[in-house]
Amino acid sequence: MKNHLQTIDYWKTRLENDSQRDWQYDKEDWIEDYWESRKHPHRNSIIAELQKLKPFTSLAEIGCNCGPNLARISEEFSNVKLKGLDANKESIERAKWLLPEVNFRHGSYLSLPWEDKSIDVILADATLMYSDPQEIYTAMSEIRRVCKKAVIIVDRFSRLDRNNGHIWSRNYPELLKQYSFKVINKIKITKDIWPGSKNWAKEGYIFVAVRQ
Repeated sequence: MKNHLQTIDYWKTRLENDSQRDWQYDKEDWIEDYWESRKHPHRNSIIAELQKLKPFTSLAEIGCNCGPNLARISEEFSNVKLKGLDANKESIERAKWLLPEVNFRHGSYLSLPWEDKSIDVILADATLMYSDPQEIYTAMSEIRRVCKKAVIIVDRFSRLDRNNGHIWSRNYPELLKQYSFKVINKIKITKDIWPGSKNWAKEGYIFVAVRQ
């Protein structure tokens, strides 16, 4: 994969016929590749952490793309109200067709379309890494505003904020602490959890935090 800086605007304006692929499934287009990735092993780890957070009645994923996580979650938590948000309109339109039972919205996690403390669990899977140093604080403020119980963040960890020319790695435990969340579990991503990616096996973590 070509190493180039990806930003929120990159994902917002990315066209369906973009030839670059983020998952190596070689489907019809990159959005279809995301849908195929619902089988990816790291999503099993997300499900396992959600099981530990029960009971909860609502969950929203920010940066949901066409809904691979939400498809898996809907299978395991049939009574939970699910919502999804993504900046890419084509991904959201595909998601609405694939998962009509989920409430999908087109928009930015810099301005979440939900009321204060209206959602039990917020999920951000490989999403916040595309926020620049100013945007991440806006994003965390919005997460704190709408989140009632807990947040799960799957992302790259670094003790000091660092950009590798492609994405940002951050100290998410400290960042979560600043926004009134307490990390209750920190799972190192291994080669078994994220096969085929040296970077995820090197820096990837799943952070589970509860609102204080």
